[in-house]
Formats: sequence, C-alpha cells, structure tokens
Amino acid sequence: MKPEPLERLGPLVRAANEPAVEAAVRAASLRRAATASPRRRWPLVAAGLLAAAAATALVVWRVTPAAPTAVAHLDGVPLEPNARVTAEAPRTVSFADESVAVLERGAVRLDGPRALVLDDGRLELRAAPRRRDGFLLSAGPWQVRVVNTRVAAAFSSATGRFEVVVIDGEAEVRGPGPTTRRLATGQRFVVEPHVDTAPAPPATPELSAEPSAPASPALPKRPLQPAPVPRPSAASSAPPWLEALKEGAFARAVAEADRAGFARLAASESPDRLLLLADAYRFQQRGDEARTLYLAARSRSRTAEPRAVAAFQLGVSSSDLAEAAEWFEKAYDEAPSGPLAAQALGRLLEVRHRAHAPSAADTARVYLSRWPEGPYAPLARLLTK
Repeated sequence: MKPEPLERLGPLVRAANEPAVEAAVRAASLRRAATASPRRRWPLVAAGLLAAAAATALVVWRVTPAAPTAVAHLDGVPLEPNARVTAEAPRTVSFADESVAVLERGAVRLDGPRALVLDDGRLELRAAPRRRDGFLLSAGPWQVRVVNTRVAAAFSSATGRFEVVVIDGEAEVRGPGPTTRRLATGQRFVVEPHVDTAPAPPATPELSAEPSAPASPALPKRPLQPAPVPRPSAASSAPPWLEALKEGAFARAVAEADRAGFARLAASESPDRLLLLADAYRFQQRGDEARTLYLAARSRSRTAEPRAVAAFQLGVSSSDLAEAAEWFEKAYDEAPSGPLAAQALGRLLEVRHRAHAPSAADTARVYLSRWPEGPYAPLARLLTK
C-alpha cells in the first residue's frame, strides 16, 4: 500500500494546535497591556498559557491510506477538526474521548480533540475523565477547565454576558484578572458587563435553576460573582474601547474605537494596547484593520515580545506562503523563549514544508531539539528521515 501524502499531516497538526495558539496569543497581549499605563496596572493573566498546555495534542501519522479518526461527531456524523456547529434546537457533539456537548441553541466551534468554543448561546457539557489536561471550554475572554465534570454554560456575543453552572464535579474559570475561580457542584459564576449607551441589550441566554439530572443538587440563591469592573470616570485614563476590551465585549470595543477615530488610535496608542485592539478587530472579522494595528504595534514597540506576538498574528492571517514564513520566522527569532516560540517555529515548519523549501528539514531539526514531544514533532520527524 502507498502511504498517504505527507501534505496531509501539516493541516491536521495545525488544526489540533489552534486552541493553544489562540489562547497563548490572547494571554501575551493581555499580559503586555497590563503595564500599558503606569497609572493603571492590570494583573497578570496566565489562563492562556495554561490553556496552551491543556490544548496540546499529538497527531498520529498513519502509513496506511486510512482516513484520520474524527475528533468529534455531530449527531453521529464526523466533523472536521475546526468545524462550526449552529443550532436552533438541541444538537449533540460527541468527542472521541467520550465527552459530550449538547448545544441547546447558538453556535460552537471545535478547537481540538478536547477544546470547544461557545461563540453564542447555551450548552451542557459532560467532560470525560482525563488525568492531566481536562477539557477546555472557551467563551469570549473566559475559559473553563473541566475534568470528569458536568457543566452548563451560556454566553451572549452581543453583550458579553457569561454564565457557567457546575452540575456535578469541579471546574476552574479563568479570564481577565489574576484570580482562578474554582467552582464545586451547585456553584455558579456570572459576568454581567455593564452597557453604557445601548437602550436595551438583546435577550441573553438563561440557565435553568435546576440541572437536568434529577440527582443534582439545587443551585445556590446567591451566585458567585467576579469582582465588579469599574465604570470609566472622568479621571480614568482608560478610554471606553479599552474598558470594553477588559470586559470581553469585543464588538462594543471596536465600535468605540471607530467612534474615537481608528487612524488616530493606530498612530497614538501604546504597542500593548494596539495588540489588544488588533485582536478585537480580528475577532470581528475586520482583517485589514487588524493588520494595520499589528504593524503599528511592531513599529512602535521597543521590546521583543510585543513585536513577536504581532509577527505571529501577521503570519497566521497571511495567505501567501512566503510572507507567512517570513512573519513566523521573525516571531520565533525575536522571542525564542517567549510564550509563542513553539507555535511560531511549528507554523514555520509547516509553511516551509508546504512550499517545498529546502530549509524545512533544518527547521524540523531545530524544533525536535527544543520540543521533541511538541504538537509538530510527528511532522518534524518525517521531514528529518
């Protein structure tokens, strides 16, 4: 039998590694923005880096022409690794590790073998046991890590409202801020972002007072609440778009930035803030503005890590292999010990392989010397044989 084409391995690795990349980029941007102003310091955010460890997955290469095993199924039908699922009535997503998510309404995206993004709506998740990394559920800037746990979650992309209830087991909630919230059975975590100008926010998903399993205990009457986000005041140095970003309200942040003047912000804001604003535009599918802001952050930054973060995102967004390789190489060279170093070198390896570049083998050897068990290690080993 003929082996499958080597070209199939790179996209599989990239799809499996995507949650780690996105989480690490967001964490790096938030961390840098924490020191954007000497008058207002944001706490360190470590959630993305832990999520990067939780989302790392090995892709097993098959030498026989059998199709790779699907990481998840929708109502019994195999799904692509980065598939998006929408629902107006309950739909079931079953994962290969026996985890099950029931999307009651809204939209979710697969982000790997044990990672799911709730873009909008409500779902119930039962995570199968796993000793180390657990299952990662993301919604806006919030991430919920669950191990052998049953949770219900709701997220509104319009308002940024987020709610999670632990039906059975334990969960960790991370997001903007220094604290990891640990929830036990029956506990609830709610984020209610304030809305300053909108006359009436759209209806947000509501979680039922009682979990679906009869044996589960009733939820407490007083939900756990995060520390309230202060409203901007006349004396506050944070502009409205930045306050919106701190709440995870990306659509409102972009609207506020447009109102303040995009060109003025791109020419005047600090590199740390530009990275966060670029992410917000990227999340709103406004790639041209995001690219302008990433380039502005690079040109204005005097330190390596913000430049590397911007270079990585420019590589991810580029459709040209040569340009993408140039950005990924810069992202790695400028911060070889930074939070995105492994992802940048892995992406560079994949792009050079796809472009049939002779340097792909050298890149593979460097990757294996640093991350012999990393997500791109199977591809690297094949290229060094």
